[in-house]
Amino acid sequence: MWPSIKKLLVVSLAVLVKGIGASPLVGRACAPTSNWPAWKGIKHAFYFSIVDIHQSIPGYVSPITVPKPPQWTGNNTLFTIWVGINDIGATYTKGSASNAVINQELVSEYTSLVEQLYTAGARDFVFITVPTIDRYPGTIARGATIAEQEKIDVVQWNQLLIKLAKSEKALHTDTNIWIYDAQALFAKILDNVASFPQTAGITNTTGFCAALLSKSISFPVVLHPFDNLLQSGTPTDDYFDPSCGVPVNQYFWLNSLHPRTPVHDVIAQVLSRELLAGPNIC
Repeated sequence: MWPSIKKLLVVSLAVLVKGIGASPLVGRACAPTSNWPAWKGIKHAFYFSIVDIHQSIPGYVSPITVPKPPQWTGNNTLFTIWVGINDIGATYTKGSASNAVINQELVSEYTSLVEQLYTAGARDFVFITVPTIDRYPGTIARGATIAEQEKIDVVQWNQLLIKLAKSEKALHTDTNIWIYDAQALFAKILDNVASFPQTAGITNTTGFCAALLSKSISFPVVLHPFDNLLQSGTPTDDYFDPSCGVPVNQYFWLNSLHPRTPVHDVIAQVLSRELLAGPNIC
C-alpha cells in the first residue's frame, strides 16, 4: 500500500474553527524553517496540502464548492488529520464534567467529517493525537492547576480519538487506519532530548525567548512548497540574541505554543517509520 501513496492531504487547526480559510500548501510555518508536512514532502516526494477541517473536507468531496476538485484517488492519497489542540485550548478550563460533553460533541462532528471523506473515496487515514499541550510554555506560565486540567482533557480527547479510529475500521474494513501518538512522542522528547539526533542539541524545553519573535521574518505566499520553505522564523537557525541566553536552535519551543523545526523533523521521521510498519488499527 505505501508505495502507491503519492499525495498527502493534511487536515489541521480545529473542529471548532469554521471561519479560517485553507492555508496555501505548507501554510505559514510555525518554525524557523519547515513544519512537519514540509519535511515529509522534502524527504518522501509527496504532494501535500494543509487545510482547515470544516472548509476543507467539503471542498475535497464536492465539485460544487470547488470548480476544479483536487485530483486524488482513494488508492494514492493519505489523509492525515491533526485537530483537537485548539479545541482543547478553548474549552479545557470549563472543568472535567463539561469537557466530557464538549469532547464527545466535537468527536461526533469529527466522525461525520471523516465519513464525508470515506464516502468521497478516501481509504487511508492517519489520526494524530493531541500532544502534551499541558507542557507548553503558555500553559506552564498559568500554573500547575491549569496544566493538570489541560492534561486530563488531552487524555480524554485522545481516548475518544482512538475509539473513533477503531469504530471507523470496524465500520469500513476496506480502510487502512493509523493512530499516530503525538502525545507520547512529545513526552519522549521533552523527557529526554537525546532520544532523537535532531533534538539532541536542545537545552531549554520549558520556555521560549520572546526577543526572538521580534526577529521573525515573513515571506510572500509561495505557490510551490519548495520555492521558499523559510516562511517565518529567525534569520538563521543558530541565531543568538544575548537576552535569550542560548541560540534559537537550543530551544524546543519557538513561542508559547509551537515547537521548532527539529521537532517537526522528528514528527515526520517517526510518522514515516510507522507508515512503513503498516496500519496499527485493525
